[in-house]
Amino acid sequence: METPTTAMFLWTAICVAAVAWLILLRRRKTTATSGRRLPPGPRGWPVVGNIFDLSPLPHVTLAALKHKYGPLIWIRLGSVNTLVISSAEAAMVLFKNHDHSFCNRHLNESLKSDETISATIALSEYGPYWRMMRRLYTTEIFSRKRINDTAPVRRRCVDKMIKWISDEGKGTNTVELRPFLLATSINLIGNLVLSRDLVDPKSTKGNDFFDLNLELANLIIKPNLANFFPSLRWLDPQGIKNKVKEKLNLILEIVGSFVEERRRMIDLQHLQNREKDFLDVLMEFEGNGKDEPTKISDRNLNMLILELLTAGTETTVTTVEWAMTELLRKPDAMKKVRAEIAQVVGHDRKFEETDIEDLHYLRAVIKETLRLHPGPFLVPRSVLKDTEFMGYWIPKETQVFINAWGLGRDPSSWDDPVSFKPERFLGSKVDYYGQNFEFLPFGSGRRICPGHPLAHKMLHLMLGSLLQSFEWFLEDGVTSETIDMGEKLGTSLRKAIPLKVIPKALVVVYQGITYTRAKRLKRQMMQYYQLKANIVMKPINKAALSWGNKKLVRALMETTRREMLVWTALCVAAAASLLLFLLRRNSTTSGRRLPPGPRGWPVVGNIFDLGTSPHASLGCLKDKYGPLIWIRLGSVNTLVVSSAEAAMDLFKNHDHSFCNRHLNETMKSDDGLSATVALSQYNPYWRMLRRLYTTELISRKRIQDTAPLRRRCVDKMIKWISDEADGTSSIEVVPFVLATLINLIGNLVLSRDLIVDPKSIKGNNFFVLNSELAELIIMPNVANFLPSLSWLDPQGVKKKVKEKLDLILEIVSSFVEELRRIDIQHDQHKEEKEKDFLDVLLEFEGNGKDESAKISDRNLNMLILELLTAGTEATVTTVEWAMTELLRKPEAMKKVRAEIAQVVGHDRKIEESDIEDIPYPCAVIKETLRLHPGPFLVPRSVVKDTEFMGYWIPKDTQVFVNAWAIGRDPCTWDVPSSFEPERFLGSNVDYRGQNFEFLPFGAGRRICPGLPLAHKMLHLMLGSLLQSFEWVLDNGDTPETIDVGEKLGAVLRKTIPLKAIPRVLTV
Repeated sequence: METPTTAMFLWTAICVAAVAWLILLRRRKTTATSGRRLPPGPRGWPVVGNIFDLSPLPHVTLAALKHKYGPLIWIRLGSVNTLVISSAEAAMVLFKNHDHSFCNRHLNESLKSDETISATIALSEYGPYWRMMRRLYTTEIFSRKRINDTAPVRRRCVDKMIKWISDEGKGTNTVELRPFLLATSINLIGNLVLSRDLVDPKSTKGNDFFDLNLELANLIIKPNLANFFPSLRWLDPQGIKNKVKEKLNLILEIVGSFVEERRRMIDLQHLQNREKDFLDVLMEFEGNGKDEPTKISDRNLNMLILELLTAGTETTVTTVEWAMTELLRKPDAMKKVRAEIAQVVGHDRKFEETDIEDLHYLRAVIKETLRLHPGPFLVPRSVLKDTEFMGYWIPKETQVFINAWGLGRDPSSWDDPVSFKPERFLGSKVDYYGQNFEFLPFGSGRRICPGHPLAHKMLHLMLGSLLQSFEWFLEDGVTSETIDMGEKLGTSLRKAIPLKVIPKALVVVYQGITYTRAKRLKRQMMQYYQLKANIVMKPINKAALSWGNKKLVRALMETTRREMLVWTALCVAAAASLLLFLLRRNSTTSGRRLPPGPRGWPVVGNIFDLGTSPHASLGCLKDKYGPLIWIRLGSVNTLVVSSAEAAMDLFKNHDHSFCNRHLNETMKSDDGLSATVALSQYNPYWRMLRRLYTTELISRKRIQDTAPLRRRCVDKMIKWISDEADGTSSIEVVPFVLATLINLIGNLVLSRDLIVDPKSIKGNNFFVLNSELAELIIMPNVANFLPSLSWLDPQGVKKKVKEKLDLILEIVSSFVEELRRIDIQHDQHKEEKEKDFLDVLLEFEGNGKDESAKISDRNLNMLILELLTAGTEATVTTVEWAMTELLRKPEAMKKVRAEIAQVVGHDRKIEESDIEDIPYPCAVIKETLRLHPGPFLVPRSVVKDTEFMGYWIPKDTQVFVNAWAIGRDPCTWDVPSSFEPERFLGSNVDYRGQNFEFLPFGAGRRICPGLPLAHKMLHLMLGSLLQSFEWVLDNGDTPETIDVGEKLGAVLRKTIPLKAIPRVLTV
């Protein structure tokens, strides 16, 4: 009799709703799904459906059901139809083929407690408002430029975290890690959004904010009857909607106080000279008033900031805490990651974001942590309309769970999936950017987490700094075996018991001078530079120095006289360059606009911006500066063309103005280099050479007539490999391909094979010398950047180039002389011999005015050398990369071999006439050239001052056309970093210079003249290799671990040459 009236009313309403639902269910079951097949799933109870099947950890329960029901699981949570995606294959089909149909958000009744919740980017419906918010986020806060510009803010926030932990963890004090991580992440977002720190780990307002946020999150994920039976929402049976609204109001008050405080500071002019932050963007926003709001209301503005402060920190904090936990559980992994940081970063400076790409094991630790401990599900989606999906009917408004936790632990995708093994990601291209569907911690498709680029930086910077700055110990009584690994369900899977550890500050050694990192870095640097200055300015009292300082003094005093001369010359050149720059600055560019680009340093300009992979570094700058990028490499003005549109404008409208070659000082080492068709200036001599090449060597008739030669050379290659193959031993592919191409060019130019087999001494000497010469030419040379130092040849590069070139030309000359002797001995048969290209060069007679009367012996040898190198390098590299990519993607290998078998069969050899009938191998060649072209087209030089795309380009500017970046531009190509030959099937895009998004051979008047020959050889060689052998990876290699590192040169070779096992097939 003591039951309250409201409770009686509640349960009566539930019973009525249950009966009504049961009747409706029976009536609708036959009509709604008549003739339509739903995915399989466990049979639910009447009314409640599968609610009781979920358990306290639903992600675990649902993952277990995959083994019984497959990748798609259908459940009913009360009256809510729910589809669970449980495999990488199903996720791929969803995101690739049905992303639009599944792109709405499913908001349960708890999330509908306040309209402002649905105003966030994570939870808003897919429509104009969401697109507007996404645009603001990606352009104003998560753009690559913005993230790069705010690196110092992240560094400062992390430094503050290190200081907090240092102060808290003195001696043997135990610290709870999470509050420091959370305060750091909140402050970072605070600086991006409000230009200020918001909290510290012990602030009252900060603790209130954390506690209220946690309470709100717990309320939202709490089982709510109204979520399962939306017809009860008007009743709010557990009072959850009311509680959510109350907590949200309290949190928004705190956020509002942050905003008001920031506004007052502006009014008081305390933030006058500051950069615009995201709050400014939101306050200044003006929509179109139709499908976008005219202004963003104060409450929605506070809600958006709250979203950033919560969603923008939760994943990062939880991941770092789990990473530390896993490393403490696995001491071997902890040693490896700390050793890598010590090796790459050292102890003499702080960990920086620029180190991330070089820290492979640290990145693998982050990935493995995100695999094992992602959010349990991606944010639930809702189906926009009735959809046919993987053979099943999915009704409109079905709730969709993508079980990210289950995908990351699926034994179909991962070996030993429950173990923490960062090594699985070493050498693997699997990443969390939404293209690898077995690994989706940030989601995929159009609703991928927009903040993942920032999270990428913060995860590595925070974890790396924690590992570099402290040695970590478990608290007393806890061991690596007994540390708690319990999970607490939420939007992320937090540790059930927060991690507590003992941090021990590490000592850093810098050039023999020892100090504690956190407190004495400034004094250390001052002493180091003072010591260095003293060595130059006055004698040193060595007796008064410590052992470490004596070591430093000895190192500094070992400077040679030559190095002193170089640095003196550099200083003089620097001063002269600076003076000239100041004098010419106003006169040369007055009223003229140069393209945008990164601000360079005095004298050296942007040299340090290039990195070890300049094509990739410059490709990244496109997002910040646009398709034209202006840089200064020392004193050399340089324009970088980085998009298809800019390339089209250049080659269609300005090809003549940009048609000269830029020869750096290394290339000027020998006049013979500038006598080649690739490097000669645009003038009558070049036109004469081009005419000779196109009419006598690579005309269509000549290429058709020499088809038997190519067949014979390729047959010889197949025999070489067959003789070498035993079915179990691997071979290095490149020497066979290279020897074949050298012989082909030898027959075209000199009517003979030049290399008897890939192991010949003369052949090997030629290959080695060529490789050494190429490395010298691309080697960074001070004189290339500061041509005023060319007379000094400060690194001796020009001298070394000349020496190597002389040795190579001796070998080429020996080929020519041997042929001449044979011709003299067989003079009577000379008329019967078909004329080769050497005959053409020897018989050439110029007009003696703008053409030389005869071609000198040295220039003749140089032209033959050009054919033997430029005519082979791109083809060899492309074949090697094509084989690598096919071995990495077995399904593509199967397709290309199946097509060759279908079209050509097994009863004859593949011929050049088959090329047009085998579109998939053609697509493989194109896709390989798209992903692995030469990094830049041969550099051009501007003939005269030119107006180009609205910018002024001065005469003699060096021009880089970034073919690598253009081929991977996401504005042009879908999933640009993936090897997908299918993108070229049914496409007219080709590499003949008319499709400016795809320029492996260049375009315009200086397009590679050997393109028609390369086209034939690429298809014939790759097709023959695939038809004649079954290729298996070397022992220990898998498609996931095969090395794909690039080595910079005129082309991008594989860092580690491809080795594979050929198994002979009968043709």
